Amino acid sequence: MGYVLPALGILIGLAGMALPLIGQNTHWLKPIFEGNSFAEARLAIEMDWHWWQGLPGLALVLATLASWWFWQKKQAWRSAQTVFTGGAIFVAFTLVFVIGNIEKYFQYSTIEFYESKAGENCSIQPVGFKSYAHLFYSQMCPSKGEATMGSDSILVHTPAGKKIYFVAKLSDLKHLSGLSGCKELFRKDGLIYYEKVFDAGK
Repeated sequence: MGYVLPALGILIGLAGMALPLIGQNTHWLKPIFEGNSFAEARLAIEMDWHWWQGLPGLALVLATLASWWFWQKKQAWRSAQTVFTGGAIFVAFTLVFVIGNIEKYFQYSTIEFYESKAGENCSIQPVGFKSYAHLFYSQMCPSKGEATMGSDSILVHTPAGKKIYFVAKLSDLKHLSGLSGCKELFRKDGLIYYEKVFDAGK
């Protein structure tokens, strides 16, 4: 086993233990993302972090140390059982305790917007970034030519009376130059949302 694998397990476990502390003090990360309005807005999202959310990381650290100790005692089978059990506990409880919070930093409010448009006669188009989340959460199927994004501008061919929503990052507003005639709806968590209704003849 040597020292590489135990060191890796301990580092991953310590990172898991540190997540609640970092989540409670996101201002520590602001110097890293200074000037990135999108990242700064995401870090400003209010989130509940608790000390017990670091327990999966502690379990991995303890399991790694125990596994290394069994390995040194020439008990390879017990060593393998311990490290795999610890790894399974770490993965399972990290998914339960932590992943939900991390997901909120990345896309929670965006998914809420997409879900609110399910069933509406509309299209949704991300601007300046590639994503398929809008299709999944709004339960829409893309139709040919309905909304395509070129290299320099957005070309839209949408039936009359149908709305199209554009979602763009605040840190990447240069892509909004092609959105003439659109109305800004709101800004939230580093994203800006636009709406356009295509009337007959337009």
